[in-house]
Amino acid sequence: MIYMPNCSKDSVESNSIPNKSRNTVYVFNRLVMGATNSPMLFQRAIEILLHDIMQSNNGNILIYQDDLLITTIGTPQQHFDFLRQIFKVLNNAGTKLNIRKCEFLRTKLDFLSWTFEQNKYYPSQKSVTYLLKQKRPVTKANLYKRLQAFNYFRSAIPRYDKITKNLYKLTHGNKRDVITWTSEDINSYNLLVTTVTASPPLQLLDNTGTLSLHIDACQSGLGGFLSKTINNTPYPVFYFSYPIKESKRYRSATYLELLAIKKGLQACQPLISNVSQLQVFSDHRPLEALIRTSTSHRYMDLIESIAAYGIKLTYVNGSSNKLADELSRVFQTNAVQRRSYKQSQKLQDENIIIQPFNIKELQKDVKIIEALNNNQLYYGKEIILKDDGIVVTKNDNKIVFPDLQHIDQQIFMEAHDRSGHFGQLITKNAISNLIFLPRLDMKLKEYITNCEICQKVNAAPQPVIQEDLLDLDKLNNIVKNTNWIYLAADCCGPLPQTCHGNRHYLLIVDISTKYVVTKALMDTKSESIITAFKEIFSIHGKGTTLKTDNAKYFTATQFVNYMKEEHITHLTNTPKNSKGNCYAERYIRTISEIVTKLQLIQEIDWDLALPQATYLLNTIYRKNKLNNPFEEHFGRKPKSNLALLLQTPDEYSEYVESHRTFQPVEPSNVYVKLKNTQKLKPRYDKYELIGTGHKNVKLKSSSNRTTTRPRDLLKGWKS
Repeated sequence: MIYMPNCSKDSVESNSIPNKSRNTVYVFNRLVMGATNSPMLFQRAIEILLHDIMQSNNGNILIYQDDLLITTIGTPQQHFDFLRQIFKVLNNAGTKLNIRKCEFLRTKLDFLSWTFEQNKYYPSQKSVTYLLKQKRPVTKANLYKRLQAFNYFRSAIPRYDKITKNLYKLTHGNKRDVITWTSEDINSYNLLVTTVTASPPLQLLDNTGTLSLHIDACQSGLGGFLSKTINNTPYPVFYFSYPIKESKRYRSATYLELLAIKKGLQACQPLISNVSQLQVFSDHRPLEALIRTSTSHRYMDLIESIAAYGIKLTYVNGSSNKLADELSRVFQTNAVQRRSYKQSQKLQDENIIIQPFNIKELQKDVKIIEALNNNQLYYGKEIILKDDGIVVTKNDNKIVFPDLQHIDQQIFMEAHDRSGHFGQLITKNAISNLIFLPRLDMKLKEYITNCEICQKVNAAPQPVIQEDLLDLDKLNNIVKNTNWIYLAADCCGPLPQTCHGNRHYLLIVDISTKYVVTKALMDTKSESIITAFKEIFSIHGKGTTLKTDNAKYFTATQFVNYMKEEHITHLTNTPKNSKGNCYAERYIRTISEIVTKLQLIQEIDWDLALPQATYLLNTIYRKNKLNNPFEEHFGRKPKSNLALLLQTPDEYSEYVESHRTFQPVEPSNVYVKLKNTQKLKPRYDKYELIGTGHKNVKLKSSSNRTTTRPRDLLKGWKS
């Protein structure tokens, strides 16, 4: 039939298949077998030819290339009458039929490896028998081909992805390799073969019944099924299930449910294209109003894709959505999936030992020497030479640095890039507290403005409300000079799962000193939260008051009882007050930004960057504060990267360096009391004394094995 459509100049397909030869363009009068456009043009020509008959209600016509499937409901005579109409149209168009390949008056038909019987369809017996007779594949290439053959019938297999998950893993690697079958793999393969034959038949779509799509999603996958309801009885039409990509896992339940609806509609699109309104069932109640009213950019892409279909969303409780829930969880595993962690080359390059400046050599700069000799100002500052040969500012005793670009870059790299990528004010305070650098404001502003990491991560400044400042000032006066007494806590997550299985972290902040403590968590169960608090309290001590929000893990009976046992007053937010726990929530935002910056630099999991981010946050100087939170909490100054650049060898460092190599200690005699000789000698009779130290002695046995004993035990034993 491929040659039947006319391609003359007067037809619709005019000049559709040209052929150029010797500067002359020829056009085929008939469609050509093998041309790229031929199947498309042939399908369109037959659809146009039978368009009027397809719009009638006498029967249904399915056109698949050169095959016509004609179905009717009624008597054989009505079927013949419908066939006569079709034959008449085809005859007038000059189309010829191959009678040998035609089948008439069939109630059961095999087509494209499927068996269609009345209003049901299922894998054909011929195709299934062929797959059953095949032996179990030996090589990976053969197994992949076999799985793809079964994949053709996956719409009839409810748990196809779960059954074939391990089988597809066997196909990875060299396709010629021989497969090592385990008992679990053999069971999965046998189950796949059995399921193809034992799966219930699917329902054909017709004008009877109503279509409905049931969906569900979890953090491991999404799934559902399309069903047709007749007389309050649902019949399955199509099953689907997909794993969720790693980049989209651990997102909100609303996002995953919307994604499940989108995937389900796309999978069932050929079956629902003629449905005016499709009913979608979900066990996530917020979706009912969200699709109609939400303007959030997080969901806009999904909502726009869903809006292209005419759907009516209906909420059902979880117990009524069991099959969709089971299909979405076929990819779930009870074990924590821990990824192997390998330190990247980029991280190794970052861990460079900081080499201190040779300050005396740097201060041999011409401008510094001229300012000293002529008693002139050095960039507006009076400078003096100390007894140790270091030039400092006269008023605040800060080390003077020359105006050299490569020195500026090294200082900015330590004070900004390797110290958390804080803003200009914090970085400036960190530098100006230790040294005097000429034209610091101008050079630092240009450096931070051109910092790629800061441009990627930094959030837009938030508007400040004056009313909030009054409340915070009042609170700061109350908690002044009360270190680690008034605490605020909150949890952040879920985050991408790390190689250690962590997905959340706990943050505790001291409201008085602003000292922050963090702890990575695998989950937010009350047991995990309590364990983290116990560990933190064992190091920093217990506070008297703890402020949290109304999250389930903070209001659980187990956590409330723990607070009572520790005699800690537990305060929670007023309901619907988003700023009630502002201290902890604001520091979570800051910590998250620092962690993101460290990840961009070092390419590590967030839980490995969390301790470093916390330390960097505690070592910055706040506004109107003489000391940073680390100093106020521990009572000593922290070692910053910039401070390491300025360090000079002290007496302790010189002492340690001179004693790096251990000196041999000469053995000394042991003097004992003879009266205790017979009492303790049997314990050491088989040993020979070969050396003594200040606390221990070395003994050698007859088998040449050496041992060390405390010297006190040898009192009473003769040397």
